[in-house]
Amino acid sequence: MSIKELLRKDLMIMSLKAISKDVALDEMIAKLAAHDIIHDSDLLKKSIMVREEQGVTALGHGIAMPHSKHIVVDKPAILFARSSQGIPYQAADGQPVDLFFMVVAPSDAEGVQLEAIADLSKYLAKEGFADRLRQANTEDDILALFDCLPSKEDSGEQVSHAGDFIVAVTACATGLIHTYMAEEALKKAATKKGMSIKVETNGASGVKNALAEDDILRAKGIIIASDKEIDVERFAGKKLVKRPVADGIKHAAELIEALYTDETATKDSADLSLKGKLKRTFFGE
Repeated sequence: MSIKELLRKDLMIMSLKAISKDVALDEMIAKLAAHDIIHDSDLLKKSIMVREEQGVTALGHGIAMPHSKHIVVDKPAILFARSSQGIPYQAADGQPVDLFFMVVAPSDAEGVQLEAIADLSKYLAKEGFADRLRQANTEDDILALFDCLPSKEDSGEQVSHAGDFIVAVTACATGLIHTYMAEEALKKAATKKGMSIKVETNGASGVKNALAEDDILRAKGIIIASDKEIDVERFAGKKLVKRPVADGIKHAAELIEALYTDETATKDSADLSLKGKLKRTFFGE
């Protein structure tokens, strides 16, 4: 399902009354209940809070994406909410959140929530998109913003007429939002540098846009922006920069530059490959 199918005008709160995270979540959940998206507000709240305890869904830059896939959800939906003053949300950058996307889906709706989060992440990673959400005057204005940029049918490779070709792998601990935000940030940074890039995402729904052997062979270098273990043996002998997924979002240009300036890049790849070979040789792994 597309964002335009999930994000409806009657599921928007253009000015939240809440001034705390807990009350803001209640206000958004009440909106979902009022429009028959869910049938048990308390259970949905518990589900969302469990997810928040696993890792706060604030993305930084004033954006949060609380989400749940639960039996109390009758129809998949995206609720948009905006706060004029900003709400404390324990974001990593310490900034209050003023833009919310609450993504919910029935427990048996395979892939709907993940696709919605992936698509939203790609929009939100676009330069200036969040500011346009803040400046929108009406619900129609919000919907129109999602007509301006493609959210699907993306091959993952940004083609340029000149420059080097690099590849990347992005992944986060929960396999959701940050995976796709890092993907978009790296693609944007590469394009600005006149380079082409292919990004493999290792999300909760599995590996997407997987790197082929030929991609790796012709790549000038590899960037891994991940908070979980990634098999790097396939990159043996290539320049490799490995950083947390947050760096892929916030410092994408610097990661690309590190492929050319970090003298340890190639050594890291070789060492990790050797480690893998030793483990298989002596421990049968």
